[in-house]
Amino acid sequence: MRSIKLLGLLASFLLLAGPVGCSSGGASAVPTGAHDRVFEQPLARTQQASADALAVVGCDIKTNEPGYVEGHRPNKMGLFVGSGGETIKVWLEALSPQRTGVKVVSDKSFVGMAGQKDWKDQVLDEIGKALNR
Repeated sequence: MRSIKLLGLLASFLLLAGPVGCSSGGASAVPTGAHDRVFEQPLARTQQASADALAVVGCDIKTNEPGYVEGHRPNKMGLFVGSGGETIKVWLEALSPQRTGVKVVSDKSFVGMAGQKDWKDQVLDEIGKALNR
């Protein structure tokens, strides 16, 4: 009887935590604030470099539309804490024909947050590397 109550409580928690852990918003939810970095490259080239950078850090690309790229890192189970599950969003803005402003947000999911990390700096570095090839 006690195990049934515990199972019911766990199921209720998972139902409530599920929607909280899902990150959405897409290109319409552009964050406010300055660009994280400005690259001396055209928008189209920086967009491709952004998609490449997300792939390098282990993301599956979910959205790649003009001015916005989104990837999701698959969840991995560890001994004590799992990793992965982050959603990484990249917004791009043409500041001139040869300059592109980039904003990166690394969202952590509710489940697995302890094993997740902020990928912003690594993604920005990878975009720079891709543009310098």
